[in-house]
Amino acid sequence: MKYRVRFTKGEAVRWLSHLDLSRAWNRVFVRTGLPLRYSEGFSPHPKIAFGPALALGIGGQAEYMDVALTEELEIDSVIAALNQAAPRGLEVLAGTTLPEGVKVKSLAALVTTADYRFTVPLDSQDRLEEALTEAEITDKKVGDHTVSVTVRVPIRFKPLAAISDQQADIRVPWRGARVDRLGLWVNVNGRLLDPIEWVHGLANKEF
Repeated sequence: MKYRVRFTKGEAVRWLSHLDLSRAWNRVFVRTGLPLRYSEGFSPHPKIAFGPALALGIGGQAEYMDVALTEELEIDSVIAALNQAAPRGLEVLAGTTLPEGVKVKSLAALVTTADYRFTVPLDSQDRLEEALTEAEITDKKVGDHTVSVTVRVPIRFKPLAAISDQQADIRVPWRGARVDRLGLWVNVNGRLLDPIEWVHGLANKEF
């Protein structure tokens, strides 16, 4: 049975890399005694998959992971076991089972949009907006040729300085700045759903 859960990456674990975060969750599952499903082969590893990675130092208020177990358990029992074993800064907020017999896209392939909150010193706000809207020149290989491509991440400012983007790699270099990812979203015909809502819609054959 596969499950999708929403969790926080709080202040105590803000400076964990994505790899270290993955290892931390692996240890949590081992402590719970939940029957993890492992891959086959010479070096089996637990079947846990995460959504888009957070850059070092960025917190997450609504992160997601998919996990496969060898037994069918109630989602409330899974959540309770994880929260009992998780260290400070990691907390599971919600979850759902993934429908069987239906091909479900991975979180990495599914998520199209993310909301971020930037907290910066007052004298840095103009510099922040300028940095987030400036273009970047990058080289891209097309067939046998390499071309220069101008990339401008689509940013729109919201009240309270919350920002939406298309999975941008966000880095704010100023002293005193803080970045938190508030949510991940799936675009379904112009409607934004979180990855758990998307599962419920899929199960109910809404799309």
